[in-house]
Amino acid sequence: MNLRLGTLSQKISIRNQIIFLILLILILPFLFTFYFLDKPLEKAIKTKIGHSAQEALTLAGRNIEFTTEDMFTAANEITQNPSVIQLLQDPKALTAYEKYELQHNELNKVSRSNHTTYVAVMDYSGNMITSRYTEPQVYNEIMHSDWLTRLNESPNQLLWIFRKTNYTFADKRPTVSLAKMIVEPQTNRKLGVLLYSKAEEDLYSYITGLEGEVFLTDSSGTIISSADKDRLGSVLPPQYSVMDNEDNSRGQTTVGEGSDKKIVNFYKISQTGWSIVQIVPYDTVFKEIFDIRKANFMMSGIIIVLFVLMTVAIANGISKPLIVMVKKMTGMENNQFNSPILINGPKEISVLQRTYNQMLGQVKDLLQRVKDEYKQKEDMRFRALQAQINPHFILNTLNNIKWTAYMRGEREVGQMLSSLAGLMEGSIVRGSTMNTLKDEMDYIHNYIALMKLKYNEKLDIVFDVPEELLHAETIKFMLQPIVENCIEHGIDQLPGKGIIEVKGRLIQSTLIITVRDNGVGVDEERLAEIKNWLNKTTDGAEAKRIGVQNVHERLKLQYGEDFGLAIDGKPGEGTTVTYRLPFLQGKGEQFNAD
Repeated sequence: MNLRLGTLSQKISIRNQIIFLILLILILPFLFTFYFLDKPLEKAIKTKIGHSAQEALTLAGRNIEFTTEDMFTAANEITQNPSVIQLLQDPKALTAYEKYELQHNELNKVSRSNHTTYVAVMDYSGNMITSRYTEPQVYNEIMHSDWLTRLNESPNQLLWIFRKTNYTFADKRPTVSLAKMIVEPQTNRKLGVLLYSKAEEDLYSYITGLEGEVFLTDSSGTIISSADKDRLGSVLPPQYSVMDNEDNSRGQTTVGEGSDKKIVNFYKISQTGWSIVQIVPYDTVFKEIFDIRKANFMMSGIIIVLFVLMTVAIANGISKPLIVMVKKMTGMENNQFNSPILINGPKEISVLQRTYNQMLGQVKDLLQRVKDEYKQKEDMRFRALQAQINPHFILNTLNNIKWTAYMRGEREVGQMLSSLAGLMEGSIVRGSTMNTLKDEMDYIHNYIALMKLKYNEKLDIVFDVPEELLHAETIKFMLQPIVENCIEHGIDQLPGKGIIEVKGRLIQSTLIITVRDNGVGVDEERLAEIKNWLNKTTDGAEAKRIGVQNVHERLKLQYGEDFGLAIDGKPGEGTTVTYRLPFLQGKGEQFNAD
């Protein structure tokens, strides 16, 4: 795929590539971004408008709730008023003046708002007292009303009633009323009925400032307050009904399609079961957004046209000097780096031409350096091959002496020479610096065999390495410097027997090897000094003096910074060195002496 793209790009001029890439990278994402951000932006604005509408609805709803609470409180005070109860128990118990005081003072003062109220108290014997003049036949109308029948069936309930006309003589405005049964406190005997009413327009005053069509509906969806008085008492159309949203006290939805699309906001008044429903045409809400969208499209089109013209101009300004440069470079293709380019053109092109001329000289120097280095490497390789002759000769000689000692019965001398030959075999430089864990263990066996000549039975080594780890890859001479340190600095000064334990474990994909001795240990100051050497890079001379650091640096160079050595120990408790290296299967090498 990359090859095809590279071939295609070679066939298209840089001018056209610049124009195409700018259009592809800048203009098309701009158009896609503009398109895909438009809908989320509209949704975000719709949500914000919805939140604003909900806040306004909530404020109106709370005002209406305060009004209904005021009506409820006032109704309770009237039904519990001793004079009202006394009047219902015995209509003749109060004088005409006391009835007048009750009618004009007690029934009117309970309202805590400036709204127009109408209060009527009636018994079941044809008596009625009201806060405003009411004709006598109204009593019979109330007594035969549906709402009174329902109230008699359930005396403990509160009924909210809407009427398109008032019961009073002169004021015929629509009213919203609270009907409540009045009972005798001691016996709960039904004494009469209270009808507490407010003008519909007083309730509408709380929602009149809201945008669009706003309706106050009761629990059945009947409109009880609206700007359109002709719709009072009618049922709100089903598509605007919020009866299905019983789980939500407020919310927003969208109904209709096209030009009939509308946003419906609602707020439920829990105390009465009423709902405020606001209906706003969708186009009215988003008219400004649509206008801004059209303006954005026009501005975007103009910007894109200007951008294309500028892109063509910039592409021509860049491509023309480069075309001249390409022609000259093609003409100098066979001049073997001896024909520099004449510096000419804009600043950036001049820098490119100057850099190219510098690169010509650097390439010439680099080629010469590579030739010289190759010659030196071949010379060193030849010397290394020659250098292997002497170790091979010595190794073969040791093997001959070893077998001579065996034939003469000098078995101990033969074993010494065999161990020495094993050490020498491992030290001969072969093609790789890598080894297997088994080879390293064999090397340590030979080394310990020689050390026992000095320490005899005082020194012993124990290996605890699973079979599956023997062919793990290691670097050469990884264990010997650490074992040598264990003997020299730990076991040599130990009065008893010294034991070195080499243990191998595989944790996930990491090979963990520990070398632990039971020697005299290491003091805190020396341990801190060694750890400090392990945590920083030192020069080669210091590394050679410290075997631990030498191995640590080689492990890090071979496998990375996450691997290496760690050392720990205490005086009198021995020393432990832990290797961390990746678990890799090694091939191992077998040395065949000539």
